[in-house]
Amino acid sequence: MKISGGFPSAASQKEAETRLSDHQISADVNHCTVFASWLTQWKMTVLPAASAQQVMQYMLDGHAHYDCRHTFWITITNYLCDHDRGISGSPRRTMDSIAELQEQVRKLTPAEARKLLLCVAAIHSSSLDRSDFWRIAGEAVSRHERACDSANTPQQPLQ
Repeated sequence: MKISGGFPSAASQKEAETRLSDHQISADVNHCTVFASWLTQWKMTVLPAASAQQVMQYMLDGHAHYDCRHTFWITITNYLCDHDRGISGSPRRTMDSIAELQEQVRKLTPAEARKLLLCVAAIHSSSLDRSDFWRIAGEAVSRHERACDSANTPQQPLQ
């Protein structure tokens, strides 16, 4: 039985190896990104309320350049409206600006900020813009950890 076409040329073999190598690098990067996202999500769930409040502030800063129609800001608006409805019985008007949203979030108690952080994380675990969210979240958690390390302040146990 004769195989038609013969052996691939050295150039086409090199091209195939390059494509395979590029695919492997891409797969490795994807696995690293998924693991980093998972690790950040886990770290967020075990943060004490006071730490979650600080991470939430870093998250606000990290998302400040996004449009108010971004999933992050929509989730915050919905959370704040539900939060107000629970307190006053009537929904708050729609937020006019990202600055107003940031101001309202900064007024939350540490426990409320922790609930919001977990809510935003849950929404972004399946949203289309999750890679940017988890990159910013990872940076926020790392920034908080560095601040705790430099202050030599141990993190409080989960309350």
